[in-house]
Amino acid sequence: MIKTHLEPSRVTANDKLRVLVISDSGESLRRIHAELAGNEIEITCASSPEEMCRGCCGWQDLVAVDVDPKRLAEILMALRQCAGCTKISVLVEAGRIFDDPSLAGLLPTYRAMPCSGSDLITLAQGCVNPPAVKQRTRGIL
Repeated sequence: MIKTHLEPSRVTANDKLRVLVISDSGESLRRIHAELAGNEIEITCASSPEEMCRGCCGWQDLVAVDVDPKRLAEILMALRQCAGCTKISVLVEAGRIFDDPSLAGLLPTYRAMPCSGSDLITLAQGCVNPPAVKQRTRGIL
């Protein structure tokens, strides 16, 4: 399991945002890790259910999943059974799962959101590094 700690500047050490990346593809793990590594977050990568369960031991803020469709149900079920991941956002890279009709209804069952690979990165970055809130003012147009 790869575990990366990045120096926080936006948050204190105790408030560090944590992302768990689960993938059965080394290339995908490296890509997602590299895209998110510029943020002040802690990234834990897992490539098997065993590593995923060890990664879930700490509380997570977000989970990004990119696994073979045959393993998706097992991963999502195990993920939602981990105490630190029962209520957090789960993003699933949908490129490999849309062609498998047997997975219909699986993502809503486990409260997971499908998205493309690029959207997965964009949404993950938005979750861990939300844009500043603009203060609205009232006035006459």
